[in-house]
Amino acid sequence: MGDEVHCAWCAKRTKTRKQQTFAKLPTVLCLHLKRFDSLTNKKITEPVTFPSALDMGPYVPHWREVEQTEVMGCPVAEDITGTTPIILYDLVGAINHSGTLFQGHYVSNVKVDGQWYSCNDTEVHRFSEESAEKHVLNSEEAYMLFYIRRK
Repeated sequence: MGDEVHCAWCAKRTKTRKQQTFAKLPTVLCLHLKRFDSLTNKKITEPVTFPSALDMGPYVPHWREVEQTEVMGCPVAEDITGTTPIILYDLVGAINHSGTLFQGHYVSNVKVDGQWYSCNDTEVHRFSEESAEKHVLNSEEAYMLFYIRRK
């Protein structure tokens, strides 16, 4: 469950759950990570890990069954476990940002024919398999992720 909010229907504070869904999934899924805090004008520097393969099936709303039940007189939506499709995406690119909120440098990491490359201005270098996992899939500088839908 999530935070409590005021329920206009029963005039009580109730627990809520927020869920993000996609109405339609694209061939290329671009995910922009919120790495800047506008309230404090600082960059968020905690490490981010993300999968090399991503299943988006659970995030398509028409595959998600929701049932309304009552708890203490207030309606509550509960997930009904059902079959969801497997919609797989493979990571093919990541953009990293180094620097601060006001200045910095971007480096692209791209996967071509199963091999990861780092593209930094005029330099391109190839990652070893072990190094790619360290630098691409676990980064304090991850900013944007690019996934391609499997056929």
